[in-house]
Amino acid sequence: MRTHLQFSLFILTAIALIGLSQGCDSASEFELPCGLDCESSDNDDLDGDRGEGERDGDTDNDPAESYEVYPPDDPCPGWPDCPGVAECDIADDCIRLYGEGCWDCDQEDFLCYARSCKSNADCCTRTFCSGGVCIPTGDECGFIAAVSIDEDYDVIRKGQMLRLTATAFNANGAVIPTYILDCQFRWSTDNANRVAVDAETGVITGGDESGPAVITATLGGRSGSRVIVNITGLPEGDSRVVVFDDKTGALLDNARVFLNGAEAATAGGIADFPGVDCTAGDGCTLHVFDDGHTYVSAFGLRVNDILIPISPNVDLTTTAGVKGHQDPSPIPEVLQGDVRLGLSGFSIPGNLADLNFESILGEMIKTHVKLGTTFDDDVLLPGGLEGYLLDSPLKDGYRAAGLPGDATLWGLGGYADLNRLIEVVTGALGDEIDVGAILGAVLPFFENFYHGLKPGFDLPPIEKVVDVNDLNGNGRTDDLIPNYAAMEDIGEALKLTQQQNQAVDLQFGQTPTLGAGCADSVLTLMGVQQAGIGFIPLGVNATLDKRDKDDIADCRVGANNDGKVLAKFAPQHSGVTGYPYYALSIALSLETILGNTSRAETSLDLSGVIAQSDASPTELTMPQFLGFMTDATYDSGLQKLTASAVSGATFHRAVFGTKDEAAGEQRYWHIYWPAGVTGFQLTGLPQDIQPRDKDLSGASLAQAMKLRNIRYEDLFGFNGTNINSMNDLLEAFSMHALAVSSAGRR
Repeated sequence: MRTHLQFSLFILTAIALIGLSQGCDSASEFELPCGLDCESSDNDDLDGDRGEGERDGDTDNDPAESYEVYPPDDPCPGWPDCPGVAECDIADDCIRLYGEGCWDCDQEDFLCYARSCKSNADCCTRTFCSGGVCIPTGDECGFIAAVSIDEDYDVIRKGQMLRLTATAFNANGAVIPTYILDCQFRWSTDNANRVAVDAETGVITGGDESGPAVITATLGGRSGSRVIVNITGLPEGDSRVVVFDDKTGALLDNARVFLNGAEAATAGGIADFPGVDCTAGDGCTLHVFDDGHTYVSAFGLRVNDILIPISPNVDLTTTAGVKGHQDPSPIPEVLQGDVRLGLSGFSIPGNLADLNFESILGEMIKTHVKLGTTFDDDVLLPGGLEGYLLDSPLKDGYRAAGLPGDATLWGLGGYADLNRLIEVVTGALGDEIDVGAILGAVLPFFENFYHGLKPGFDLPPIEKVVDVNDLNGNGRTDDLIPNYAAMEDIGEALKLTQQQNQAVDLQFGQTPTLGAGCADSVLTLMGVQQAGIGFIPLGVNATLDKRDKDDIADCRVGANNDGKVLAKFAPQHSGVTGYPYYALSIALSLETILGNTSRAETSLDLSGVIAQSDASPTELTMPQFLGFMTDATYDSGLQKLTASAVSGATFHRAVFGTKDEAAGEQRYWHIYWPAGVTGFQLTGLPQDIQPRDKDLSGASLAQAMKLRNIRYEDLFGFNGTNINSMNDLLEAFSMHALAVSSAGRR
């Protein structure tokens, strides 16, 4: 795992440093590519203080400040047909002038504005919260193009009740806010004896008959369906294990299951173990093996009805994605400048505890960068990055890679003023280069970036190609990389329409111990979990323990060393609305951010915390960071892992990762054990099980995890809190590169 945040900041910092190396005090002295010139005064009022012609540094000490109020000619941002400016004395004047809606009469300028909102609960009838304001829904129920059931439930048991929800989309892939409109989904089942469903609420109930049932949600003549299998009751004192593919929902046949030493193969996804009672004593030891899927093992299970979702092996020969250019035209002119930078990517499916920064930034691409006469060389830059100095591209366009299937494209981009950039970097340099101080000085520019969303993608798989020119810069010419030439070019379809006009005070505790000190940086992604799609970043923030040469390293972030950090982000918008907000904060070392550590060392030391909010939050107290499993060691000869327990963790997990080059697959083995246990040993397994704990790759790690208000065994039962719902259940996690030895003999 490589974080390489340094490359996202490379262009901004490099331009400033190169300008300094040429003795430039302003952009007018900087030699631009292609003979371009630029002005030294703030004629475009980039810093937003309404003072044109002055040097930014003459009037304020911070990078360009956000344009926090809507321009007076745009009282209803985000509306397709804004009626324009209107004067008022009270809100009723606005309703009389504009018609029904959610209007406020500002008591300072006495103009009508669409009401600001944090969630749909703040809005009026037939309006919903999008882009931070209440906008009318229109008659969109007549324009439904598709319907999808949100939940990934595939199995239910007799008597169990679960609620399903559905989402309607228009032809552009945007979500239609059906929960606000006078239109409701109708639910149906093709076999109520197996799975019954309430026609109005979508609540399903497992029936008396085992087998599959097709559940359908219908609205506006469009339908979406999902097959859900009902499993009947389990005799007392017996156990069973139900195994299914967590991507397709299919119940798997012939998976080999071991429970407390007994073996059974799944038939119709079910392996029965009569007479095995896992609720007694220390619980059960479980192993599930299927060659086409991730292996799963769990120790100390105290539940008899066990549900195990397993993921298919990762196909290393295909990818998916698009290429294009961000459209920055919606960004107000007052926020435009000499340097433009953008980052684009696709929604991130799966477990946030498995998040890697490559899924945010994209795979690295060797890019030729020319900056005047000072810098002319190849640089590894993320595929999702694009950068420009005036009209001259430094990295032209983005290449956003993702996984095949449904996805939403997101982007964050904006401008920086070269004069201001040189100024803040100069202030951070001092007598010697302090990279941390430079990062601290440059990062505030990102707060002024605008956000873009384009939902509705159904990405087809694209075969990878051999990297004969070593585009990924790993020194090999025989490995595979995405076929960027085959990606669809969507041009400027990704418009940066939404200002980051939301802000939240994040309260952190101490960062975790790491090496001789503590993790010295915290990276935060504010985002949304779009049902059935994945996590979508809405803003990025980074803060340092030691912010400048006068600060001390005390394991506390925040301007006053009090753990309080202000993070800006965009509200939900552009058809992605009505979902919970997530704050994902990751404590790590600055060396990791800069990519200066090897994969075998501290590059995997990440400690994350997760907080949720139904509405756009203004304050969040983040959970306490978990420590790292720094002494975790696996003896592949003895098949034994030893590790000290991490304080506060609910359970621990080892991830074994190995590549099968011949099959073109990455294969995993996930092993769980509860808090209070110092490891595990894999004993009693048959010799014909294909080993996945040998020749481990850099993807192998040891994790500590803390659950939010549920128990360890709840992850493995029929209760709606299963492993594949981890994002809603996790409060904190940490990961550490797993040390492997082979001292023992099997």
